[in-house]
Amino acid sequence: MKHFRFGTEASRQGNEHGDGTTSLCRNGAAYGVDRVAQRSLCLWREGGLPHGVAMPRIALFVLVLTGFLSLPPSANARCGVERWAVKTGTDRDAHLVDMSVHNQTRIAAMRSWPAPDFLPPTTRIDPYELKVWTVDGTLTAYKVEDNPNTGDSDYHLVLADESGNTIIVEIPLPTCVKEGSPFLEAITNAREKFDAMFQATGTFQDTDTPVRVSGVGFFDFHHGQRGVAPNAIELHPVLDIIFNPVPEQLRRLRQQRGLMQ
Repeated sequence: MKHFRFGTEASRQGNEHGDGTTSLCRNGAAYGVDRVAQRSLCLWREGGLPHGVAMPRIALFVLVLTGFLSLPPSANARCGVERWAVKTGTDRDAHLVDMSVHNQTRIAAMRSWPAPDFLPPTTRIDPYELKVWTVDGTLTAYKVEDNPNTGDSDYHLVLADESGNTIIVEIPLPTCVKEGSPFLEAITNAREKFDAMFQATGTFQDTDTPVRVSGVGFFDFHHGQRGVAPNAIELHPVLDIIFNPVPEQLRRLRQQRGLMQ
């Protein structure tokens, strides 16, 4: 049991309030609240603050602080800006993406696609950004983009093929995706599947996990991000991810669909 003591003298005994923490005033009074509010309550109890003025303010402070601390982490998440409508499926072309067809491709093939001269902020680049692509590779690193100034709360995943070629695939935070996006449900499911396997932080973590990823093609801006392809092609958003896929299933899938270049 922790005891937080306030005032110039240590109290002899505290009272337990069921929250695992006892806060003690100089006179032994205890309140089950945070340290800052506890200090104010102690001052009021010991005559350091006017009763009629301080207590309403203290009560309001405690209520606001309690509400803030109870918010889920996503409530304060920072969402993206650059081509964000295209990244999350709220652009005017999103309905043109056929989510029922997954086009099998390879990392090397994706890296060879011609990079566009211009990246439109709210429309898609035909044909690459109008299709769902499925690619096999090895997940080598991952992080959450949580920089308070530049992050967008996406999961940034680096995929590599057997030759070491890499691309980036990203899973947005569902609360950063507006209602009405045709991708929202799939994004939510993909994020949950990833969370069940890994715990992403703001620092890259290395792994060596075979994956099969399906997502919408997307050309990003090239700014030296880890794993970026020469043409900055990505799968963004990721709509599905399978960890440690069975090789035989992949072989049959390739035989049925062929390799899309």
